[in-house]
Amino acid sequence: MTPFTANPGDVIIRTGEQADAAYFISSGEVEVKFGRRRIRLTAGDFVGEMALLSGQPRSADVVSLDYSKFLKLTRSDFNEILRRYPDIRAQVVQLAAQRDQMNREPTVIAPGAGDDEDADAGQARQ
Repeated sequence: MTPFTANPGDVIIRTGEQADAAYFISSGEVEVKFGRRRIRLTAGDFVGEMALLSGQPRSADVVSLDYSKFLKLTRSDFNEILRRYPDIRAQVVQLAAQRDQMNREPTVIAPGAGDDEDADAGQARQ
């Protein structure tokens, strides 16, 4: 794992990019933007695992909302950890499946709600 920092407004992950790493949030806050959904994540959460697992391009943007610190896990290290620790693999795969399901559900926007408001308080992530 490699330490990684971001300032408010920094883009950590961009939709359409090929996945090269997952990011574990050690401090700060990020916003995951998937279509009209906006999900905020904080210390203890992670992002980027779905594209690493699927081999597909990134499906969301992740933007730092605060001065944030991460541990960056490269694709090869991520795969090695999943190979060595089946319990961790099962948890990551289960969470990725839950996030994927949430991402497939229709987003309901209340009349008059702006794009900047949280459309979902869940943890569907990239």
